[in-house]
Amino acid sequence: MNVIWAIEDHVWHDKDLSELKEVISSLSDCDYVIGESIPFEDKDIFQFLAKEECVIFYGSLETAQKIRRTKPWIPGLYYNQNNYFCTSYYPYYGELLVNSNYIMLPYGELLRKKDFLYETLGEDNTIFMRPNAGNKIFTGKTVYYENFEKDLDYFGFYNVDKSELVVIAKPQQIIDEARFVVANNEIITGSLYRIDKDQINLKLENEDESHKKYINFANEVLEQVLWRPDNVWVLDVCSLENNELKVMEIGCFSCAGLYDCDKKTIIEKVSEIARNEYREYQA
Repeated sequence: MNVIWAIEDHVWHDKDLSELKEVISSLSDCDYVIGESIPFEDKDIFQFLAKEECVIFYGSLETAQKIRRTKPWIPGLYYNQNNYFCTSYYPYYGELLVNSNYIMLPYGELLRKKDFLYETLGEDNTIFMRPNAGNKIFTGKTVYYENFEKDLDYFGFYNVDKSELVVIAKPQQIIDEARFVVANNEIITGSLYRIDKDQINLKLENEDESHKKYINFANEVLEQVLWRPDNVWVLDVCSLENNELKVMEIGCFSCAGLYDCDKKTIIEKVSEIARNEYREYQA
């Protein structure tokens, strides 16, 4: 039985898309289809896939939400949306989080609590703010006291509802970031991915000490936190100024950039998981 990868075009870098297509084409039990999304057009880009087929979507958060409502694919998405809210996973990760010292407030209360937030969590007149929602209704950023009102207006540009929860945390100096793909409780591949540096594949068998510290930490996280958001998901970890490693955030696989992760391993292992889910559904 073939697993079909439904990949949204114009979302990923050409190199990443080419690698995925090449890997899938090399496998006898996988196929891919490309759906061309057009900005500001609300149409079914995978209208030719309408049955209960074994399909894995890989693309944008916006299209993923449409597919959840309209497609009977199995598994369809590795995006259990509610599990990627900070309110869902922060209680499990606690001190492992880079944002372990945080407060959550409704967006509409932030201006009123400005001084309280900076007095409680501020450092060098800055605080870090990010949305509670995993679909990134605005981009998390460090906010200076003198720019607070301006930045709130910027968040409001994205039509943030006054009741939307916002995470406010002590700012941290991030040195490096790494992404790991977790499938069936196992880390299958990883990559360093700081935008201003080269992307580096973190080979799991690598003896390089700088790589092993990330891999070992990610495995320790999985051992300590038994809660899982999905059968397949991504775990982002980061290195701080003092070389301490922390969990940056978790993310849904279906809408996550894969950087220099091993694409062949991903396609093979995720396809096998999807195939098993489809068989269980059909049984």
